[in-house]
Amino acid sequence: MYLVDTSAWIGFLRGADTPVVNRLRRFLRYGETVGLTAIIYQEILQGAESIQRFEQFRDYFGSQRFYHPLDDKESYVEAARLYFSCRRQGITIRSTVDCLIARIAIEHDIIPAASRSRLRTTGAGNPRAEISVTRCHLPSSQSHFNNTTRGVST
Repeated sequence: MYLVDTSAWIGFLRGADTPVVNRLRRFLRYGETVGLTAIIYQEILQGAESIQRFEQFRDYFGSQRFYHPLDDKESYVEAARLYFSCRRQGITIRSTVDCLIARIAIEHDIIPAASRSRLRTTGAGNPRAEISVTRCHLPSSQSHFNNTTRGVST
């Protein structure tokens, strides 16, 4: 299962020829389970260049699998903990939204598919637990995410 980030979907919609977009195409071609979050859905809709495209995006992406935070409060607490952990290590996160998307991926044990500019993986960590929060140490209860090498970043 893959959580496809805005950057990958936008590249796909633009017909980009990048590793992450090519992987997304393969996922779709071979029927892999892909999904998005409500935030990713909003970001895609915000990028529509016309009302027609907005409606097409709304219809298509609205029919896809959605992954939501598992807890109305604790998911946000843990997303903030990711941000806090990175900040304490001197790493600036591009967006607090990235931490929430990372938290949702962790909670659902799914792998995020995002462009390098969004994911920023170093190869040492696992993108499943690190969307723009790479090099940050997760709480020990989630350390198993740091010991696997599966991932779809470029």
